[in-house]
Amino acid sequence: MKYNKPLLSPGAQFAALPPAVQNSIRAETGSADIDNITKITNSGRLVYEVTFQNHKGFRPLYVAPDGSLLSDDLLLVVGAPKDQSNVITGGAVSGITLNDLPKDAVKEIQRKAPNAEIDTITREGHGDKSTFTVTFKDNMHAPLRFASDGTPL
Repeated sequence: MKYNKPLLSPGAQFAALPPAVQNSIRAETGSADIDNITKITNSGRLVYEVTFQNHKGFRPLYVAPDGSLLSDDLLLVVGAPKDQSNVITGGAVSGITLNDLPKDAVKEIQRKAPNAEIDTITREGHGDKSTFTVTFKDNMHAPLRFASDGTPL
């Protein structure tokens, strides 16, 4: 038997989706078993079509890359919620990068964890002040927290 497409499990397909799309699918269907996820291009925009193993209980779900839910004719039904936290995982994606941190915070990270790979950078607002938390992919370095001026907390 010859295969002309890579074999992907529904779990692998789900894991490859943007986080906003994953969150919308979970919110709408909970832990329903996914049958297949297909990328559709409609009028130049990307849409994810999600079908479920229980076809009678769950109709196909259409989700925009920002997590917005779309109707069967791909019109907006429910807009995606605004992300109130700025989280970045791994490399450079929209959100907080090392360049967004105060210079003193970056120097402290380089001093305390010079060879560690950053896992996430989060910013939390507290009134008119912000704090940053930096976590690392290894378990050898504790998370680092900084005030908005770069002072370690």
